[in-house]
Amino acid sequence: MNKMKKSCILKYIEIFLTVVEIAITIFLGIVANDIQKNQETISRKSEPLIYEVIGGIKSLQYQIEERPELKIDSYAPVIIVKQGVIDVLKVIKYNGKDLKILGQPNEKMMEKYRLSDNVLEMKVEQNLTDVHNNKLYDYFFVYIKSGDGLEHLDLIYTEINLKKGGKASKPKLKTKIDILDNSNKDLGYLEMMDSYKKIIENIDKILEGELQLY
Repeated sequence: MNKMKKSCILKYIEIFLTVVEIAITIFLGIVANDIQKNQETISRKSEPLIYEVIGGIKSLQYQIEERPELKIDSYAPVIIVKQGVIDVLKVIKYNGKDLKILGQPNEKMMEKYRLSDNVLEMKVEQNLTDVHNNKLYDYFFVYIKSGDGLEHLDLIYTEINLKKGGKASKPKLKTKIDILDNSNKDLGYLEMMDSYKKIIENIDKILEGELQLY
């Protein structure tokens, strides 16, 4: 009888130790996974930011005051991060007269971006240039602070051609270097780039709320 009790106790101990071993293995696996993720995040944050802008789904539509009969479908701009991390992103609208800082996309969207394949879809209120030669531009600026601490101020725009029923290009990205390119003489493009220059010259004061551009 005593031998049977001892045998049962030993089996219970053996089962308990097996369960404990499994639990410890799972716990260590979770800890190791978290450590790896943290290391990857730290590593990504130290990398220079590289991103591009593509057209997402056709979820935008333009109705131009000068051509009310036209309804032009367009792509929502999508930011795809190729390298590095976006820590801060602020959308700035400025058309040479009125300035509006829209702030960062809501935290739910930013968290989704951080956990996904680094895709951010931007849906921004339209900001159109004047029409010149049947062409105009819808544009906004993005102020980005990347994980490595560097600051970026870039321009995202869509070109809209009113000829042949109207057509919108896929969203395009311009950086500060592109300001030096004077090859495009289109008046709407120049109007947009003039706004870009003014924003760059005053970005610190704008973000600190010291200056409003009108």
